[in-house]
Amino acid sequence: MAASSLSASLRQECDLITRYNMARIALSVHDAATARSEAAAYTRGAAATRNGDRERQAHERPRRGRHRLVYDARAARVLLFGGWAPENKQMTDLWTLRVGSGGWQRQSLR
Repeated sequence: MAASSLSASLRQECDLITRYNMARIALSVHDAATARSEAAAYTRGAAATRNGDRERQAHERPRRGRHRLVYDARAARVLLFGGWAPENKQMTDLWTLRVGSGGWQRQSLR
């Protein structure tokens, strides 16, 4: 899948995850300079995401962590399930994102 086919918000999320993981890897190998650099980039990206969240539309899925993301190549969509909300609330909802559309849709689990 080409990076250009991903929506801007999904690219931003992927970049944040990469920055976070790079900082953790750098810490694990005792590379403090890289860890600081990646952590700073993550912090800047997270702040930009929070600012964007204030402007997001009501149909977008809530922010969360420790969720599961799966790419369905046949349907060209991303599935997001569960996770934990920032207020430490467990979530059991399912969302889909059609690659290229840029909008998340909540799905019924029944």
